[in-house]
Amino acid sequence: MMPGNNKKNKGRQGTQSSKPISLSKGIQPTPSGKTGPASLSMDIILHIVDALITDAASKETTFNWGIAYKQDTASKLVLTDMNESGFDHVKAMKRRFSRIRMASQLNQKSCALVHQTYRCLPRATMSPFGMAVGSLMTAWVLPTTDDFVVGLKFVGGEMRVIQRYADFLGMALHLPTPEGLQFMECIQKFKIMLPQGFDKHVHAAMVLPNLKELHFTLCKIFKEKGTTVYACGCELCKPVFEMLFTEKGVRLRNLLGSNCPEGCGCREVNESQASMA
Repeated sequence: MMPGNNKKNKGRQGTQSSKPISLSKGIQPTPSGKTGPASLSMDIILHIVDALITDAASKETTFNWGIAYKQDTASKLVLTDMNESGFDHVKAMKRRFSRIRMASQLNQKSCALVHQTYRCLPRATMSPFGMAVGSLMTAWVLPTTDDFVVGLKFVGGEMRVIQRYADFLGMALHLPTPEGLQFMECIQKFKIMLPQGFDKHVHAAMVLPNLKELHFTLCKIFKEKGTTVYACGCELCKPVFEMLFTEKGVRLRNLLGSNCPEGCGCREVNESQASMA
């Protein structure tokens, strides 16, 4: 072997250290009487991770998700994009994941913490006929922030096919698989769209186990018709609120009075709280 080659090989070997890379670089010196490098306990690390997750969640914006039926999934339920721009939606999803990437990939415990706040649910695209199609993707959902609506937004197709699809979706919600129940547990804010499919939307809302908010889109439809809308707070013939569709939005007129029986919870409603919807 030529001497020059030996020198060249030595130069290459000099760039590769035989010692393992230290993972404790930059950690505080070992205190006297202790052995090994000083390090943070796992409890402290998880507290830091929890704070990072809380901070990330506080910066999130609301996503609108459609709930659709897809036969070839374990949950039988998938998310569909109900936002106006699919491209912007994808960018927003990447931005959401970037905030929790480090915490979700640190170790199993930190990943479990992430999944207590953010949930991974299957997502598919919606065809022009309202069917969930294509390969599945993963969507990071924030149940406390995101809105959900039944994805029956059809723009074509035979009524017979549409009705059958709606029946399958209703079955998946009322008789969920174990994975489907986990999917439904993530839905805390649900929107009911009128006037199409009102009964199916109401039935879907009734079976959601963790539902905390229910939103109705009533204003435009009934304002144009000039219809008076009342709401009952208990099982009474007389209403307790009248819904007023004003230029500033929906308002409630308090009609509480002697029409409620003694001990009814409606009497405890403060009129000032009922002045605005």
